[in-house]
Amino acid sequence: MKVFNQSLNNVQWITTAYLLAVTLTIVLAAYLQRSFKFKSLIIAAGTASVIGGVICMLS
Repeated sequence: MKVFNQSLNNVQWITTAYLLAVTLTIVLAAYLQRSFKFKSLIIAAGTASVIGGVICMLS
């Protein structure tokens, strides 16, 4: 932790937040797979990716 000048407490909180985000992503993906057709999910993901790219380009 000395290399990054961070305390162990900060690293533990970041690790906890990361694991929580991964857990929520897995649960959300399972729910979406059960609720929607695969083609709809691919179209929505592609559209979100293009919109995100346009927003980044404009920033």
